[in-house]
Amino acid sequence: MVKEESREGGAHVHLRVKKSRDVWLATLRVCEPLRPTSDPNRASVPLVHRHGPCAPASAAGKPSLSERLRRDRARRSHIISKATGRTVTLSDASGGVTIPTSIGSAVDSLEYVVTLGFGTPAVDQTVLIDTGSDLSWVQCKPCDSSSCYPQKDPLFDPNASSTYVPVPCNSDACKALADGYSDGCTNTTGTSLCQYGIEYGNFDTTVGVYSTETLTLNKHGVSVTNFSFGCGLRQQGTFDKFDGLLGLGGAPESLVSQTAHIYGGAFSYCLPPVNTTTGFLSLGAPGNNTAGFVFTPLHSSPEGATFYVVNLTGISVAGKKLNIPATAFAQGMIIDSGTVITGLPQTAYEALRTAFRSAMSKYPLLPPKDDLDTCYDFTGLSNVTVPTVSLTFDGGATVDLDVPSGILLEDCLAFAGDGADDTGIIGNVNQRTFEVLYDSARGHVGRATVPLVHRHGSCAPWQTSEKPSFTERLRRSHARANYIRSRTFKGMVSTLDDDANVTIPAYLGGSVDSLEYVVTVSLGTPAVSQVLLMDTGSDLSWVQCSPCNSTACYPQNDPLFDPSKSSTYASIPCNTDACRNLTADGYGDGCADTLCAFAIEYQDGSQTRGVYSEETLLLAPGVTVMDFHFGCAHDQDGSNDKYDGLIGLGGAPESLVVQTSSVYGGAFSYCLPAQNSEPGFLALGAPTSVNNSGFVFTPMTVEQETFYTVNLTGITVAGMKLDIPPAAFFQGMTIDSGTVITWLPQTAYEVLRTAFRSAMSKYPLVPPPEDYLDTCYNFTGLSNVTAPTISLTFDGGATVDLDVPSGILLEDCLAFAGDGVDDTGIIGNVNQRTFEVLYDSARGHATWADCRHRATSSPAPSFTLAAAGAMAVASISCADALPHKLPPQLGAGSRSSNPLAASPAVFGWGGSPAISSPVVFPASPRQIRRPPGLICSPRGCI
Repeated sequence: MVKEESREGGAHVHLRVKKSRDVWLATLRVCEPLRPTSDPNRASVPLVHRHGPCAPASAAGKPSLSERLRRDRARRSHIISKATGRTVTLSDASGGVTIPTSIGSAVDSLEYVVTLGFGTPAVDQTVLIDTGSDLSWVQCKPCDSSSCYPQKDPLFDPNASSTYVPVPCNSDACKALADGYSDGCTNTTGTSLCQYGIEYGNFDTTVGVYSTETLTLNKHGVSVTNFSFGCGLRQQGTFDKFDGLLGLGGAPESLVSQTAHIYGGAFSYCLPPVNTTTGFLSLGAPGNNTAGFVFTPLHSSPEGATFYVVNLTGISVAGKKLNIPATAFAQGMIIDSGTVITGLPQTAYEALRTAFRSAMSKYPLLPPKDDLDTCYDFTGLSNVTVPTVSLTFDGGATVDLDVPSGILLEDCLAFAGDGADDTGIIGNVNQRTFEVLYDSARGHVGRATVPLVHRHGSCAPWQTSEKPSFTERLRRSHARANYIRSRTFKGMVSTLDDDANVTIPAYLGGSVDSLEYVVTVSLGTPAVSQVLLMDTGSDLSWVQCSPCNSTACYPQNDPLFDPSKSSTYASIPCNTDACRNLTADGYGDGCADTLCAFAIEYQDGSQTRGVYSEETLLLAPGVTVMDFHFGCAHDQDGSNDKYDGLIGLGGAPESLVVQTSSVYGGAFSYCLPAQNSEPGFLALGAPTSVNNSGFVFTPMTVEQETFYTVNLTGITVAGMKLDIPPAAFFQGMTIDSGTVITWLPQTAYEVLRTAFRSAMSKYPLVPPPEDYLDTCYNFTGLSNVTAPTISLTFDGGATVDLDVPSGILLEDCLAFAGDGVDDTGIIGNVNQRTFEVLYDSARGHATWADCRHRATSSPAPSFTLAAAGAMAVASISCADALPHKLPPQLGAGSRSSNPLAASPAVFGWGGSPAISSPVVFPASPRQIRRPPGLICSPRGCI
């Protein structure tokens, strides 16, 4: 048997001694050595092979290769049957076994285990991991040898844990279990308790009480409270004396789904190349370090949420792509931790076998070993030359399997044919040495989309007679920029020079009178429409509530929200964790008649106070958020243009984004129209399009929890990169929906201003409306104006060409200003016009994509940012982004076919190639914002 390897380049690998190497797969890269993670978004535990010397409990009888293959065949047959909804038989030497589709996956083929702590105090339990199962369970006391199999560890004793709770039979949790795991009720304790039952594909069974408990993930104290699992009281099978099973499937009962609000629905594992080494299992996606990853879209199987499916598109042997028809892969490939060898569609397997045997023709073939029909005799050889085998997936992601551990099993090619061109399964041999990252939130969860309009535009729900002047808009935006800089720059007080020279305390809420965009949602049962100002710089949402008179509340156009008329409204008591968290985050205002009070004082002098509450929020028809936490306001100062309240989209726990992260993955986006007379949209969840060509990405971080920040690295005017020292951008740029113009570090702004004025030298300058907006022009009498393009380049090389003129000019002035120092900058909403800007905190990135393409085709590309969060922008005209043309809405928890692509935190823009030539636009009337051919993409120019 080949023991070790050394790589000597080329399409073949010469094998000597087997050494472990590092790689990651699906999202894949080479595994890094396991060490305690410092990433607060991840929790990692060691993972070992159940039959290796690292296993906590050595199994008495290690199965033979023939037995491993028998178990493996049964599991593959079951998984394909369950995933496709058809009864499937995989033939073997003894005739073939038909596996019913209604039972759980075969579990005797599971090969990897982890050790976790159950209960308080925590008791170690070593459990088999399974991506093909959902409900986790351990054997529990009381259970004797006639009811439970013998295990190495003591049985888990619920009576010895202070946090153990059995689930009652009539509870919502028990009713929710009825999707295949429910087994009625049990009365053994005198109380009617929820009972679960599972029969696996190999006919092992477990039955017991559905329960909740504290689960400790590692020795660093990372725990999951109220973890739902099965307390097993009657088992059939041996499970190699391990204590139970950990379900990592995609259904609600799995550990992955239960911790989605913490870890974003992502998990990964690294399977070691040999059984004598250790791998790891991690909850949560990696942080910024995604170098070496390749990505491909992740799908769920047609018959259920448990299995993870990818699309294989090609196989290469020795660097040459095999001639396999695309139809052979039409049914997809399931990635599974418990299946050993990879089962390919028969057509694909035969092509692989022929090519591999040809490359290995100098080595004698041995008789087949069960399913493995390409086995070799390496007796007496000191070196073996093996061809590389590469798998190519949807989107072009290519994975070079490890040699020999990822290709050979017991000196046999670790692939088999399924007898038909059916759904295939990627077994764990192919996954060795790779970290395989499953990210359901990016794979993708659902989206909810609502129209978004400018508060002073003709699409607004009502017209206000008191529209602020241009100067007033600038004053408000200036004050907001000052506040944001104070908050993001280490909480320090910051002052921007202006006539008033006002210093803003850093602990106040952001300025809200500069907010310019509103959305309409509904609150309560029955649902009542509420028109709310949208703010990425705020977290807590609120509406004005009845009772409230004119001395306590400002007049609004809609009726006040009346909580007494809603059957789903609930005020939050003062002594709850929710209230304590609100106080800890700075929004608490003590108690009011035992109810939790909130208070926010904004930087512009307005304020709101009331009762912290929860209610049903309707985002779009059929798309609701249950138990949405918000402020029911009874005392306000300020007018807010008679709108009903505010919706907070910041990064803190109180925001809509974070509250819905278990459903929408912590992602949201908006498209700001080029003109106020056009609608845009606000969407929760990342786009469902598989095609993200044209996107650009850059890392994103969340500052002070609330604000989203990216790193600007350069500015280009008319195709010429400006000479700006990198140190000028050192403090980063906050992206904000409520700030109007873009505030640059002073050094950068002065260079931009000089270049822009030079390119516009034939047009007369006019006095500025404010000192800081100092590059304004007189276009009177002109029919056309030629303006230079402006491009922003971000960390990672992402370059965004701003729309001309709507993304560059504001009232015929350059929509940039200097902050007086080289401090944190702010990207205002003028620069964001015509782009869909996607903030993806789970990815740590932001993305920009052309809104026009997103609106006129199936969900189009978007722009994404990277870091602790993510952002994206798509550049399509928001004029076409009417509600009936918006991307389709998906139900909560649905998974789309989005690629696993931007796993790092990144910010991106996309949709059009770089434009370096000047752009000609009408000077008057200013209704036409884009001349023909200005925006181009692979789909053509618009």
